[in-house]
Amino acid sequence: MALFLYIAIFDCNNCDVFADCNNYVTFAECNYLTPIIHRLQHGPIQYFARAVLLAIYGDQPAATKCTLTGSACPVCVTPWKKMSPEHGFIGVMRTDATTTKRKRQLTAMAKSGLRGAATKANDQAKRIGVWPLDVKCGLRATPNRPDLWVFGPNPELDNVYQCMPQVSLHGMDEGLTAKLNYGCLMTALTEVRAVHQTNIAIVPPLKNCNF
Repeated sequence: MALFLYIAIFDCNNCDVFADCNNYVTFAECNYLTPIIHRLQHGPIQYFARAVLLAIYGDQPAATKCTLTGSACPVCVTPWKKMSPEHGFIGVMRTDATTTKRKRQLTAMAKSGLRGAATKANDQAKRIGVWPLDVKCGLRATPNRPDLWVFGPNPELDNVYQCMPQVSLHGMDEGLTAKLNYGCLMTALTEVRAVHQTNIAIVPPLKNCNF
């Protein structure tokens, strides 16, 4: 039976960005040679039909360093100043194609020879997260080889940008939820002390509580 080699959680917080790119290249090379016979870490040899990266998880600034998106959103082309809902800004989803197109447009602007064009192009590239203009993300798909996909077969949905979950949600899971739980606990204990004049460290069973 053919098996897939899945890397479901790729934690870029604990890895070097260049090492991440090397890992991606290794995946692409494996798919070029597939099917492959690979020796597992604990010894046995296994047959794999394809190497697949399902997702990359990371907090700031690791996430945007891996995607080369700076302070902009790694999933859509939204500058950080327009991430608030009141702006009504609808971002364009990032793909290898849209990112390459924007880089090409701004590179042409920078090389137009007009006064101040290069500075304006680089400033805009930084805002939307496609800077530096002369550097390509090492985790982008292999050009002109759709068969060597690593994130998935659909280039619109399966790419490094769409496989990078929202960093804000990742932070919510690890930090804000814990703070919210702690705040609720301390509020409840404060109410117990105030209403029942009880030491918050010793809370006996209470009957008919309304909070």
